[in-house]
Amino acid sequence: MKSNEAEKDVDEDASVDGVSTDREQSNNNDRDREEKKLARKNRKGMNKNRMKEMKQAETAIRAASARLCPSVIQPVKCKFGEKCCLEHDIPTFLAKKPSDIGEICPLFETRGTCPFSYACRFGGAHTDAMGNQITKETEAPYQETINSSSIHIQIALRKRTFDFKRSEEVLSALKDGSLGAMEREKPKMSLASMKGKKYLAPLTTVVSFFFL
Repeated sequence: MKSNEAEKDVDEDASVDGVSTDREQSNNNDRDREEKKLARKNRKGMNKNRMKEMKQAETAIRAASARLCPSVIQPVKCKFGEKCCLEHDIPTFLAKKPSDIGEICPLFETRGTCPFSYACRFGGAHTDAMGNQITKETEAPYQETINSSSIHIQIALRKRTFDFKRSEEVLSALKDGSLGAMEREKPKMSLASMKGKKYLAPLTTVVSFFFL
């Protein structure tokens, strides 16, 4: 009896030790998984402030560079008002402006005037000693490029509000077979009319010859 009880106690102790060992191992595994999960979470999305830093750097570069507000050289009102970050004083802008990249302004040579005025990187070609913009007579009047579309047409095409009435009329006339004073006949061909006549067979990979 005593031996049986001793064996029973040993078995119970072994089972308890085994359960505790399994629990410890399970806890260790769970702890390892949590640590790996946290490590992955910390690594994921590194440099999350990159876009913010780039935006700040871009703003700083723009603030340091010399840029003239379009309202100064064009007949438009500045929509930003006092909050505008561009330069509105021409002498201050010219003092900050980088040196020209060339002595001849292509727009000034073609049009006789330069729409970029003081902001042009070839500004010395159309600015006198007093800092005023000059104009000149060209050999032929300037003509806009035919294959260019205005910004209004581009917006209408993008929003699908452009009026294609003329194109639709032409396409409708072509589809009906009539175009102005000329009547266009639809092509007709019947096998009976080809009987006894020579015709060229379709080109094949084998041979192409006349059939009678």
